[in-house]
Amino acid sequence: LWADEYGLAAEFLIRSVPFVLRWIPPGSFLMGSLEDEPGRRENEGPQHRVTISKGYWMAETPVTQAQWRAVVEATGRWQRSGTAYALN
Repeated sequence: LWADEYGLAAEFLIRSVPFVLRWIPPGSFLMGSLEDEPGRRENEGPQHRVTISKGYWMAETPVTQAQWRAVVEATGRWQRSGTAYALN
């Protein structure tokens, strides 16, 4: 567990595969861009306030195949069949 300029982070291993999660605290922010913002796309508005009522942990990066495999194998709910996985 550590904190840096981006906030609180936690790193752990599952089957020797590293995972980094970031704490997303509760709070409010403006989502979207202003109508007159240069380079604005139509799907970036309207700007509106979003409130997160409960904090949560989110992966720092998209899940890799190695991470997915580690979780699948660690849970024991899936069984490897050749190069694919099938639900037990």
